[in-house]
Amino acid sequence: MLESKLIKYLVELVSVYSPSGKEAEVAKVVRDIASELGLSSWIDSVGNVWISHSKIDCRNADVMVIGHIDTVPGYISVKVEGDIVWGRGAVDAKGPLLAYLYAISKLEIDNYKICLGGLVGEEADSPGANYILKEGFKSKHLFIAEPSGYNSVVIGYRGSLPVQVVCKTVGGHAASPDPSRSAYERFHEAWSMLRGKYGKVQSNAPSISVTKIVAGEYGNMLPTYLEARLDIRLWHDSEREEVLNELKHVFGEQGCTVHVLNYIRPVRVKPQQPTPRSLIRSMLRQGIRPKIVVKLGTSDMNLLVPTVSRDAAAYGPGDPKLAHSLEERISVKDIVRAANVIANAILQLRQWDLSSR
Repeated sequence: MLESKLIKYLVELVSVYSPSGKEAEVAKVVRDIASELGLSSWIDSVGNVWISHSKIDCRNADVMVIGHIDTVPGYISVKVEGDIVWGRGAVDAKGPLLAYLYAISKLEIDNYKICLGGLVGEEADSPGANYILKEGFKSKHLFIAEPSGYNSVVIGYRGSLPVQVVCKTVGGHAASPDPSRSAYERFHEAWSMLRGKYGKVQSNAPSISVTKIVAGEYGNMLPTYLEARLDIRLWHDSEREEVLNELKHVFGEQGCTVHVLNYIRPVRVKPQQPTPRSLIRSMLRQGIRPKIVVKLGTSDMNLLVPTVSRDAAAYGPGDPKLAHSLEERISVKDIVRAANVIANAILQLRQWDLSSR
Protein backbone atom coordinates (compact mmCIF):
# COMPACT_ATOMS: atom_id res chain seq x y z
CA MET A 1 0.00 0.00 0.00
CA LEU A 2 1.33 3.43 -0.99
CA GLU A 3 0.88 5.16 2.38
CA SER A 4 2.61 2.31 4.24
CA LYS A 5 5.51 2.50 1.80
CA LEU A 6 5.88 6.26 2.23
CA ILE A 7 5.61 5.97 6.02
CA LYS A 8 8.48 3.47 5.90
CA TYR A 9 10.59 5.82 3.78
CA LEU A 10 9.88 8.85 5.95
CA VAL A 11 10.67 6.97 9.17
CA GLU A 12 13.99 5.95 7.62
CA LEU A 13 14.74 9.59 6.77
CA VAL A 14 13.82 11.15 10.12
CA SER A 15 15.47 8.34 12.11
CA VAL A 16 18.83 9.66 10.90
CA TYR A 17 19.73 12.76 12.89
CA SER A 18 21.22 15.16 10.34
CA PRO A 19 21.86 18.66 11.69
CA SER A 20 23.77 20.96 9.35
CA GLY A 21 27.26 19.62 8.69
CA LYS A 22 26.31 16.01 9.46
CA GLU A 23 24.32 14.99 6.39
CA ALA A 24 26.44 12.13 4.99
CA GLU A 25 24.42 9.31 6.57
CA VAL A 26 21.02 10.65 5.55
CA ALA A 27 22.32 11.21 2.01
CA LYS A 28 22.86 7.43 1.81
CA VAL A 29 19.28 6.86 2.95
CA VAL A 30 17.99 9.24 0.27
CA ARG A 31 19.98 7.34 -2.35
CA ASP A 32 18.60 4.00 -1.15
CA ILE A 33 15.03 5.30 -1.38
CA ALA A 34 15.70 6.74 -4.84
CA SER A 35 17.03 3.38 -5.98
CA GLU A 36 13.94 1.57 -4.68
CA LEU A 37 11.81 4.05 -6.64
CA GLY A 38 13.76 3.31 -9.82
CA LEU A 39 15.74 6.56 -9.87
CA SER A 40 19.46 7.25 -10.25
CA SER A 41 21.41 9.24 -7.67
CA TRP A 42 24.88 10.59 -6.99
CA ILE A 43 26.75 12.83 -4.55
CA ASP A 44 28.61 15.98 -5.59
CA SER A 45 31.84 17.36 -4.14
CA VAL A 46 30.18 19.27 -1.26
CA GLY A 47 27.80 16.47 -0.23
CA ASN A 48 24.61 17.42 -2.08
CA VAL A 49 22.66 14.36 -3.24
CA TRP A 50 21.25 14.50 -6.78
CA ILE A 51 18.42 12.39 -8.18
CA SER A 52 17.09 11.94 -11.71
CA HIS A 53 15.78 9.21 -13.98
CA SER A 54 19.36 8.65 -15.14
CA LYS A 55 22.71 10.16 -14.20
CA ILE A 56 22.86 13.39 -16.17
CA ASP A 57 24.49 16.80 -15.99
CA CYS A 58 22.06 18.89 -13.94
CA ARG A 59 23.79 22.18 -14.72
CA ASN A 60 21.22 22.91 -17.41
CA ALA A 61 17.82 21.43 -16.54
CA ASP A 62 14.27 21.85 -17.70
CA VAL A 63 12.94 21.38 -14.17
CA MET A 64 15.10 21.60 -11.06
CA VAL A 65 13.83 20.73 -7.59
CA ILE A 66 15.87 21.99 -4.65
CA GLY A 67 15.30 20.58 -1.19
CA HIS A 68 17.64 20.05 1.74
CA ILE A 69 18.69 17.05 3.80
CA ASP A 70 19.97 18.88 6.88
CA THR A 71 17.84 19.94 9.85
CA VAL A 72 18.09 22.31 12.77
CA PRO A 73 19.67 20.79 15.91
CA GLY A 74 17.53 18.97 18.46
CA TYR A 75 16.63 15.31 18.16
CA ILE A 76 12.95 14.32 18.37
CA SER A 77 11.93 10.74 19.12
CA VAL A 78 10.51 9.12 16.01
CA LYS A 79 6.99 7.73 16.27
CA VAL A 80 4.08 6.89 14.00
CA GLU A 81 0.44 7.55 14.88
CA GLY A 82 -1.82 6.43 12.05
CA ASP A 83 -0.53 8.33 9.01
CA ILE A 84 1.29 10.92 11.17
CA VAL A 85 5.07 10.64 11.42
CA TRP A 86 6.92 12.53 14.17
CA GLY A 87 10.61 13.35 13.98
CA ARG A 88 13.14 16.10 13.37
CA GLY A 89 12.94 17.08 9.72
CA ALA A 90 9.52 15.52 9.10
CA VAL A 91 8.23 18.96 8.09
CA ASP A 92 11.45 20.83 7.34
CA ALA A 93 12.22 19.39 4.97
CA LYS A 94 12.46 15.59 4.61
CA GLY A 95 8.70 15.21 4.14
CA PRO A 96 8.62 17.68 1.23
CA LEU A 97 11.72 16.04 -0.28
CA LEU A 98 9.99 12.65 -0.17
CA ALA A 99 6.92 14.11 -1.92
CA TYR A 100 9.08 15.25 -4.84
CA LEU A 101 11.01 11.97 -4.91
CA TYR A 102 7.79 10.01 -5.24
CA ALA A 103 6.28 12.45 -7.76
CA ILE A 104 9.33 12.31 -10.03
CA SER A 105 9.43 8.50 -9.84
CA LYS A 106 5.89 8.40 -11.28
CA LEU A 107 6.87 10.44 -14.33
CA GLU A 108 8.31 8.77 -17.41
CA ILE A 109 9.21 11.70 -19.63
CA ASP A 110 11.59 11.52 -22.58
CA ASN A 111 13.65 14.51 -23.71
CA TYR A 112 12.83 16.53 -20.59
CA LYS A 113 15.54 16.94 -17.97
CA ILE A 114 14.29 16.79 -14.37
CA CYS A 115 16.81 17.01 -11.52
CA LEU A 116 16.23 16.91 -7.77
CA GLY A 117 18.91 18.18 -5.41
CA GLY A 118 18.92 17.42 -1.69
CA LEU A 119 21.27 20.12 -0.50
CA VAL A 120 23.47 20.33 2.57
CA GLY A 121 23.62 23.17 5.06
CA GLU A 122 20.40 25.03 4.25
CA GLU A 123 19.77 25.61 7.95
CA ALA A 124 23.30 27.02 8.33
CA ASP A 125 25.25 29.03 5.73
CA SER A 126 23.96 27.17 2.64
CA PRO A 127 27.15 25.58 1.25
CA GLY A 128 24.98 23.40 -0.98
CA ALA A 129 23.19 26.33 -2.61
CA ASN A 130 26.41 28.31 -2.92
CA TYR A 131 27.97 25.35 -4.77
CA ILE A 132 25.11 25.49 -7.29
CA LEU A 133 25.70 29.20 -7.80
CA LYS A 134 29.47 28.76 -8.13
CA GLU A 135 29.07 25.95 -10.69
CA GLY A 136 26.64 27.97 -12.80
CA PHE A 137 23.57 25.73 -12.57
CA LYS A 138 20.58 26.93 -14.63
CA SER A 139 17.01 25.70 -15.03
CA LYS A 140 13.94 26.82 -16.93
CA HIS A 141 11.77 26.09 -13.90
CA LEU A 142 12.67 25.83 -10.22
CA PHE A 143 10.73 24.17 -7.39
CA ILE A 144 11.86 24.70 -3.79
CA ALA A 145 10.90 21.70 -1.63
CA GLU A 146 9.87 23.46 1.57
CA PRO A 147 6.76 23.07 3.74
CA SER A 148 3.94 25.29 2.57
CA GLY A 149 1.00 22.99 3.21
CA TYR A 150 -0.31 20.86 0.34
CA ASN A 151 -2.77 23.66 -0.56
CA SER A 152 -0.40 26.67 -0.57
CA VAL A 153 2.10 28.02 -3.09
CA VAL A 154 4.92 30.19 -1.78
CA ILE A 155 5.92 33.01 -4.12
CA GLY A 156 8.34 34.77 -1.80
CA TYR A 157 10.33 34.91 1.42
CA ARG A 158 11.40 37.79 3.62
CA GLY A 159 15.06 38.74 3.79
CA SER A 160 17.32 38.05 6.76
CA LEU A 161 19.74 40.50 8.38
CA PRO A 162 21.40 39.04 11.51
CA VAL A 163 23.39 41.54 13.57
CA GLN A 164 25.57 41.41 16.66
CA VAL A 165 25.21 44.05 19.39
CA VAL A 166 28.13 44.62 21.78
CA CYS A 167 27.79 46.74 24.94
CA LYS A 168 30.75 47.60 27.20
CA THR A 169 30.74 49.44 30.55
CA VAL A 170 33.02 49.87 33.57
CA GLY A 171 30.80 47.64 35.75
CA GLY A 172 30.44 47.92 39.50
CA HIS A 173 29.35 46.17 42.68
CA ALA A 174 25.98 44.42 42.54
CA ALA A 175 25.11 45.91 45.94
CA SER A 176 25.07 49.38 44.35
CA PRO A 177 23.02 48.97 41.17
CA ASP A 178 23.69 51.73 38.65
CA PRO A 179 22.11 51.20 35.21
CA SER A 180 24.77 53.31 33.51
CA ARG A 181 27.50 50.94 34.74
CA SER A 182 25.79 47.70 33.63
CA ALA A 183 26.22 46.46 30.07
CA TYR A 184 22.97 44.51 30.40
CA GLU A 185 20.98 47.57 31.49
CA ARG A 186 22.39 49.57 28.57
CA PHE A 187 21.24 46.88 26.14
CA HIS A 188 17.86 46.53 27.84
CA GLU A 189 17.24 50.28 27.68
CA ALA A 190 17.91 50.39 23.94
CA TRP A 191 15.93 47.25 23.13
CA SER A 192 12.95 48.54 25.15
CA MET A 193 12.83 51.56 22.83
CA LEU A 194 12.85 49.34 19.73
CA ARG A 195 10.64 46.45 20.82
CA GLY A 196 7.33 48.28 20.45
CA LYS A 197 8.07 49.05 16.81
CA TYR A 198 9.84 45.88 15.70
CA GLY A 199 9.05 43.20 18.29
CA LYS A 200 6.14 41.60 16.44
CA VAL A 201 5.33 40.48 12.90
CA GLN A 202 3.49 43.08 10.84
CA SER A 203 2.52 43.03 7.20
CA ASN A 204 4.91 45.17 5.17
CA ALA A 205 7.08 46.15 8.16
CA PRO A 206 10.39 44.71 9.43
CA SER A 207 10.52 42.58 12.57
CA ILE A 208 13.36 41.95 15.03
CA SER A 209 13.85 39.08 17.47
CA VAL A 210 16.53 38.83 20.14
CA THR A 211 17.87 35.28 19.74
CA LYS A 212 20.93 35.23 22.00
CA ILE A 213 22.33 37.21 24.94
CA VAL A 214 25.63 36.57 26.74
CA ALA A 215 26.49 38.82 29.70
CA GLY A 216 28.00 38.80 33.17
CA GLU A 217 31.36 37.82 34.65
CA TYR A 218 30.65 37.15 38.33
CA GLY A 219 27.70 36.77 40.67
CA ASN A 220 28.16 40.05 42.58
CA MET A 221 29.40 42.23 39.72
CA LEU A 222 27.44 44.38 37.28
CA PRO A 223 28.18 43.08 33.77
CA THR A 224 30.94 44.97 31.98
CA TYR A 225 30.33 43.21 28.66
CA LEU A 226 27.26 42.04 26.76
CA GLU A 227 27.01 40.38 23.40
CA ALA A 228 23.61 39.85 21.78
CA ARG A 229 22.37 38.54 18.46
CA LEU A 230 19.36 40.10 16.79
CA ASP A 231 17.52 38.50 13.89
CA ILE A 232 16.06 41.15 11.57
CA ARG A 233 13.54 40.14 8.90
CA LEU A 234 12.75 42.43 5.98
CA TRP A 235 9.93 42.45 3.44
CA HIS A 236 11.80 44.76 1.06
CA ASP A 237 15.47 45.35 0.29
CA SER A 238 14.89 49.10 0.66
CA GLU A 239 14.22 48.66 4.42
CA ARG A 240 17.75 47.50 5.14
CA GLU A 241 19.59 50.80 5.55
CA GLU A 242 16.73 52.48 7.42
CA VAL A 243 16.53 49.73 10.06
CA LEU A 244 20.31 49.50 10.43
CA ASN A 245 20.66 53.25 10.89
CA GLU A 246 17.95 53.26 13.57
CA LEU A 247 19.60 50.38 15.45
CA LYS A 248 23.00 52.04 15.31
CA HIS A 249 21.52 55.30 16.60
CA VAL A 250 19.46 53.81 19.46
CA PHE A 251 22.13 51.36 20.64
CA GLY A 252 24.84 53.95 20.04
CA GLU A 253 23.19 56.30 22.53
CA GLN A 254 23.75 53.57 25.14
CA GLY A 255 27.40 53.14 24.17
CA CYS A 256 26.76 49.91 22.24
CA THR A 257 27.88 48.98 18.74
CA VAL A 258 26.03 47.10 15.98
CA HIS A 259 27.80 44.75 13.57
CA VAL A 260 26.19 43.15 10.49
CA LEU A 261 26.85 39.39 10.35
CA ASN A 262 25.22 38.51 7.03
CA TYR A 263 22.51 39.59 4.64
CA ILE A 264 20.07 37.51 2.59
CA ARG A 265 17.85 39.64 0.39
CA PRO A 266 14.08 39.17 0.16
CA VAL A 267 12.74 37.31 -2.87
CA ARG A 268 9.39 37.39 -4.63
CA VAL A 269 8.09 36.11 -7.96
CA LYS A 270 4.83 36.74 -9.77
CA PRO A 271 2.12 34.07 -9.36
CA GLN A 272 1.47 34.29 -13.11
CA GLN A 273 4.88 32.78 -13.88
CA PRO A 274 4.83 29.19 -15.20
CA THR A 275 6.01 27.32 -12.07
CA PRO A 276 3.60 28.86 -9.53
CA ARG A 277 0.84 28.85 -12.15
CA SER A 278 1.38 25.14 -12.85
CA LEU A 279 1.00 24.36 -9.14
CA ILE A 280 -2.12 26.50 -8.83
CA ARG A 281 -3.74 24.86 -11.88
CA SER A 282 -2.77 21.41 -10.64
CA MET A 283 -4.46 22.04 -7.28
CA LEU A 284 -7.62 23.31 -8.94
CA ARG A 285 -7.79 20.20 -11.11
CA GLN A 286 -7.69 18.08 -7.95
CA GLY A 287 -10.37 20.07 -6.18
CA ILE A 288 -7.93 21.89 -3.89
CA ARG A 289 -8.50 25.59 -3.28
CA PRO A 290 -4.99 27.10 -3.57
CA LYS A 291 -3.54 29.81 -1.37
CA ILE A 292 -0.74 32.12 -2.50
CA VAL A 293 1.57 33.15 0.33
CA VAL A 294 4.81 34.95 1.15
CA LYS A 295 6.60 33.26 4.05
CA LEU A 296 8.11 35.04 7.02
CA GLY A 297 11.42 33.14 7.02
CA THR A 298 14.05 32.48 4.37
CA SER A 299 15.05 29.50 2.23
CA ASP A 300 17.50 28.68 -0.54
CA MET A 301 14.98 30.35 -2.87
CA ASN A 302 16.37 33.68 -1.61
CA LEU A 303 19.81 32.69 -2.91
CA LEU A 304 18.92 30.88 -6.13
CA VAL A 305 16.38 33.29 -7.68
CA PRO A 306 16.99 34.83 -10.18
CA THR A 307 20.49 33.43 -10.87
CA VAL A 308 19.51 29.77 -11.33
CA SER A 309 16.01 30.53 -12.59
CA ARG A 310 13.64 33.48 -12.74
CA ASP A 311 10.66 31.12 -12.71
CA ALA A 312 10.29 29.59 -9.27
CA ALA A 313 7.95 28.66 -6.44
CA ALA A 314 8.27 26.92 -3.10
CA TYR A 315 5.85 24.11 -2.39
CA GLY A 316 5.62 21.06 -0.19
CA PRO A 317 3.49 19.25 2.37
CA GLY A 318 3.68 20.02 6.08
CA ASP A 319 2.53 22.75 8.45
CA PRO A 320 5.27 25.43 8.49
CA LYS A 321 4.32 26.35 12.07
CA LEU A 322 5.61 22.95 13.23
CA ALA A 323 9.03 23.40 11.58
CA HIS A 324 11.95 23.71 14.04
CA SER A 325 9.62 22.83 16.95
CA LEU A 326 9.53 19.89 19.34
CA GLU A 327 6.13 18.98 17.84
CA GLU A 328 7.43 18.45 14.30
CA ARG A 329 5.19 15.95 12.53
CA ILE A 330 3.56 15.45 9.14
CA SER A 331 0.64 13.60 7.59
CA VAL A 332 1.67 11.07 4.96
CA LYS A 333 -1.74 11.60 3.35
CA ASP A 334 -0.62 15.19 2.75
CA ILE A 335 2.63 13.92 1.21
CA VAL A 336 0.57 11.87 -1.26
CA ARG A 337 -1.68 14.86 -2.04
CA ALA A 338 1.35 17.08 -2.62
CA ALA A 339 3.08 14.47 -4.79
CA ASN A 340 0.03 14.34 -7.06
CA VAL A 341 0.02 18.15 -7.33
CA ILE A 342 3.75 18.17 -8.13
CA ALA A 343 3.58 15.45 -10.79
CA ASN A 344 0.71 17.17 -12.58
CA ALA A 345 2.46 20.55 -12.38
CA ILE A 346 5.62 19.16 -14.00
CA LEU A 347 3.57 17.58 -16.79
CA GLN A 348 1.94 20.96 -17.44
CA LEU A 349 5.32 22.69 -17.61
CA ARG A 350 6.55 20.14 -20.13
CA GLN A 351 3.44 20.63 -22.25
CA TRP A 352 3.84 24.43 -22.20
CA ASP A 353 7.56 24.17 -23.02
CA LEU A 354 6.94 21.84 -25.96
CA SER A 355 4.19 24.05 -27.35
CA SER A 356 6.47 27.10 -27.25
CA ARG A 357 9.30 25.48 -29.23
